[in-house]
Order: sequence, then C-alpha cells, then structure tokens
Amino acid sequence: MRRRLGREALERMAQPMVGGIYTADPEQLSLRATMPRFLEMERAHRSLLLGMWKARRQQSQHEARGTSGPRYSLFLSFDAGMGVLVDELARYLPAHCVRLNTRVTSLGRDAATDHWQITLADGERLTSDAVCLALPLMPPARFCATLTKI
Repeated sequence: MRRRLGREALERMAQPMVGGIYTADPEQLSLRATMPRFLEMERAHRSLLLGMWKARRQQSQHEARGTSGPRYSLFLSFDAGMGVLVDELARYLPAHCVRLNTRVTSLGRDAATDHWQITLADGERLTSDAVCLALPLMPPARFCATLTKI
C-alpha cells in the first residue's frame, strides 16, 4: 500500500481498515491474499488509481444511461446486518452446538487436549473443538485479552 498510494494512505486508510479486518500489520500482508481486486485493477489499468477512476467512470456512464452495470464492492455485508450469519449458523448447526444469548464467564484452551474450556454464567462447563464469538466489538476485545491456556 505504501508503494502504491504513499505513507499517509497506509497510515490513515490501510492500517486501520486492514488491521481491523485481519488483525495484522498491513505491511506484512500480501495484496494478493487480502485485496486481489486491487492487484487486478493495477495489472489491467497500469495503476490502482487509474483502475479505480475507470471503474467509477464506467459506473457513472451506466447510471446516466439508466442501465445498471455491475456494482462490485471490495467489502460486502448482509443486507440485514451480520446477525444474519449468526442466525443461519444457529439454524444450520445442531441445537446442542449453539448457545445464543448466553453469558460466558471464562474461556481458555486446554494445552493437554487442545480443546476449549468454556464456563457459563450459570456454572455449566463446556468443552469444544472450536468457538465462534459473535459479539459487539468491545466485549470481545476485553474478553479476548484475558484468554489463557489452561
């Protein structure tokens, strides 16, 4: 990103965005792995900025003619929000594998078995191969900071 758009674009746009998505340093990530459309735009149009400009111009022409062209976005979400993913997982997975709206008081990884040990607010203890946290931003940030190996 620094080579293509400069230091300021890296620090003000790429670092917060890519760091938030991949929880990694954007200078250590591959553009091919993280944003392949940017790479394809650069190859097809000689530069990333020229590729974005041409794509925007083409979209404007479609809109001016009253036709709709492709509306591709680098970042997509569900129309009804990310809750759709949680609801569909809950519908698809067996009932004993899903706990919605359940308060977890501790979560740790058992080094001997490589399983997750989960303690619920009611005192119930669970063991799992995998855990998916689907929570608002701040609780997981505080919660994950306290994760420990058992």
